[in-house]
Amino acid sequence: MTRRRPNLQGRLVRLHLFVLCGMTALLVVVQTAQLYGEARERLGERALTASRIVAKLPVVVQGTERGTQNPALNAQVNVLREEADADFIVVGNARGIRLAHPVPERLGKPMEGGDNAQPLAGQEVVSVARGSLGLSVRGKVPVWAGGVPGSRVVGVVSTGYLMPQVWHLVGSALISLLPWFVLALGLGTVGAVWAARRLRAEILNLEPEQIAALARQQRAVLAALREGVLAVDAGGLVTLSSDRAVTLLGGQSAPAPLATLWPELALLTAGGAARTQNLELALRGEPVLVNLEPLEGGGFVAGFRDRAEALALAEELTHARGFVDVLRAQTHEYQNRLHVLSGLLQLGRGRRPCAS
Repeated sequence: MTRRRPNLQGRLVRLHLFVLCGMTALLVVVQTAQLYGEARERLGERALTASRIVAKLPVVVQGTERGTQNPALNAQVNVLREEADADFIVVGNARGIRLAHPVPERLGKPMEGGDNAQPLAGQEVVSVARGSLGLSVRGKVPVWAGGVPGSRVVGVVSTGYLMPQVWHLVGSALISLLPWFVLALGLGTVGAVWAARRLRAEILNLEPEQIAALARQQRAVLAALREGVLAVDAGGLVTLSSDRAVTLLGGQSAPAPLATLWPELALLTAGGAARTQNLELALRGEPVLVNLEPLEGGGFVAGFRDRAEALALAEELTHARGFVDVLRAQTHEYQNRLHVLSGLLQLGRGRRPCAS
C-alpha cells in the first residue's frame, strides 16, 4: 500500500514552520550569547564594586599590610560576601597568599586563577578564570598601603560569581522572552496556513504532482500537433510555442515579444484579440491560416498552419469525397439490380426464357 503524500497546504505549512523554528532556534542562540555577555559584564561590574568597597576597609588594609592570618578579617569579609550575594570574596597579601576565603581550610594557600598580575601591579581587572571553587566571573582590585591609592600595593581583593549564577541570569532573561517566541511561532503558523490557502486557490486547488502531469501532457499535445501554436500574454509576450510553431517561425521560440516573432499578427492583435477562424496572414512571406482564441485576463492563443498544406489537404479530401460518391453510386446501382432479381424470384420467374 503506497503512502499518500500530504497535500500542498500541509507541505507548505510544515516547510514554513521548519524554517520558522530554525530561525527561532538561531535567534535563541544569538540571544543567549548576547545575554551571556551582558550577564558576565553585569556580574563583573558588581564584583568589581564589591572588591573596591572591601579593599578600603581598615581591617583589610591592616591585614594585608601585616600579611598574616587574622580570624576577624576572615569573619568580616565573609559577612560582606553574604551581603553582596557573592559566591566568594578572597583577600590575598602581596604574595597572593589567602588571608580571607569562604572555605577556612584553604586559608594560607596561594590564590588560584593566574589573574593576580594586574591587580598586584595596581590595576583593576574583571576576568573569567577557574579557581578552587570553579569557573567564575571575578572582579579584582589592589589593596593600597594605608588605603591611599597610588601608594604601595600590599594585597589584592577578589570578588567572584560562579558560572551557574551567570547562566541563571541568562535563563531568567530567556524565560521572560519565551512568550514572545511562542507568539512569533503562533503568528507564523497562522500566516503559513493563510499563505498556503491563497496559493492553493491561485493554482486552482491543484497539487504539484497534478500540475507537473498537466505540464507533461501539454508538452506532449503540443509536440503531436501538426499546426503551430503560440500563447501570448496581455503584454504581447509569447510565453509558449509548439515545435511546429518554432519551425514555421524560423527557429525562434518563446519567450520572446510577438512583435519580434510575427509583426503582422502583433499589429492585428494590438487592441485585443477576438475569436477568429481561418484568418489568412503572411508569415515570413508565406501565407498561413490563423485561428485566434482570446484568454481570460488578456492575451490569446493562436493556432496556424501553412495555407499550401491546408489547400493540399482540402484537395485530398475533395478527391476522397469524389471517390466516396462514385462508390455510393455504384453501390446504389448494384442494389437496384439486386431488387430486380429479388422481384423475379418472388414471381417465380427465376429461369431465363429460351429463344425459339
